[in-house]
Amino acid sequence: PTPQAEAGLDLERLESIASLAAVALERTHFADAAHQSEMRHSTEVLRNSILSALSHDLRTPLTGLIGIAETLCRGRIAPEQQTSLLTTLHTQALHINRQVGNLLDMARLRSGQVELSKAWQPAEEVLGVILQQAQTQWPARSITVTLAADLPPLYYDAVLMERALWNLLENAVKYSPPDQPIEIYVRREASHALLSVCDRGRGLPQGIDIDALCSMFRRGEPESNIPGMGLGLAIARTIARAHAGDILAGNRPGGGACFTLRIPLAPADSPPAPSDVLPCAL
Repeated sequence: PTPQAEAGLDLERLESIASLAAVALERTHFADAAHQSEMRHSTEVLRNSILSALSHDLRTPLTGLIGIAETLCRGRIAPEQQTSLLTTLHTQALHINRQVGNLLDMARLRSGQVELSKAWQPAEEVLGVILQQAQTQWPARSITVTLAADLPPLYYDAVLMERALWNLLENAVKYSPPDQPIEIYVRREASHALLSVCDRGRGLPQGIDIDALCSMFRRGEPESNIPGMGLGLAIARTIARAHAGDILAGNRPGGGACFTLRIPLAPADSPPAPSDVLPCAL
């Protein structure tokens, strides 16, 4: 071809490339716009859900606190009644504090700003903390632990793992009779560690799955009079997935349900050095 023809072909190629680039940029722009719109919608849904939860699950105990405080301020009740009211006041305040803590935890976890602080430590470390807290909060509740002897040290963020297990334990206590024990089983299964919290309550509703149970502000029994925002399982699952694990759930023989925190064991070729394993506290 002549130089003029070659120049014409080059121009056509450039025009084609420019056209393709323009189409690609336009698609990128619309994809970004769609993503931003989806994010705004998700944020609005989350905001409305939080406001709804606050108005429903915090307003009631706050109203109770105000009533108790007004009664105490009048100062016309017997000392034994004062003790009872102060105990109720303390219980309600703890409940509100846990609910607000769950909201803040979920906001932090969903923002992606939480950095895991992992360390090698035995499962007994986190279990010991959980059992001490449970003894303080539910002194009359029987909680048993069965720990497999072949479980190696795990690599996890202790603070987050405590929160996940505490939420599973609190869930079990809420939905089981006070005279029935809560059972915790820790074992290994292939390449994972399984930490199960089992109760003897009514079990999971028929037809409900783990995705629904672990959704934010979703409860197994929406009309239940048991207090809660439906965030405990959602937080536990978020923490489990941050450790490359998940939450499993199912009914158990004889009645009741089990929720299991499933996290991977260390790869066989990278065991922890003895000096890296924190001492057992249980």
